[in-house]
Amino acid sequence: VGRVRQIKGPDILVKAMRLVRQEHPQARLLMIGTPTFLAQTESPYMTQVRESFDAKDTALGYVPNEELRDYLALADLVAVPSQFKDPLPTVVLEAMAANVPVVGSAIGGIPEMIETNKTGLLVEDHAAPAAWATAISEILGSPSKARAMAAAARRRVTSEFNAKSWVKKYDACFNSVIESVT
Repeated sequence: VGRVRQIKGPDILVKAMRLVRQEHPQARLLMIGTPTFLAQTESPYMTQVRESFDAKDTALGYVPNEELRDYLALADLVAVPSQFKDPLPTVVLEAMAANVPVVGSAIGGIPEMIETNKTGLLVEDHAAPAAWATAISEILGSPSKARAMAAAARRRVTSEFNAKSWVKKYDACFNSVIESVT
């Protein structure tokens, strides 16, 4: 879910899913998003990614926010294979709020959101399809672990990533700065 650009790693996810299907042949990849924030846009890179899909893969393109919740409800997991230091990929929080475990790159702000083996899994070797396949297969292979991660993710996002929590954090930060200059 998100912008379909090379720095977001969708090509790595497509390759990983081929490996996942060796263990979980029923696994499907559903890619939601466009190359820009505009609805129904296309790019040469997005076309290239689509052309590399297997028969079980689907790219929906743009999906309105009010429909995204329905797709997240169908997901066994959400993969966020960012290849750059994405500071706060919103899709991680959206998936956690929707009670879905997340597999994310261990770079940027993602490790601050995902508690590995508790609310999801972090992929250290984020450019390696095999590493992604291992993490995805771990969740698909253990429905009870996936449910526990999803529940923990939901609790974490509602307690630590809500407006009240962020206001307190900003307030503490601002007070710290004020105290340091006075």
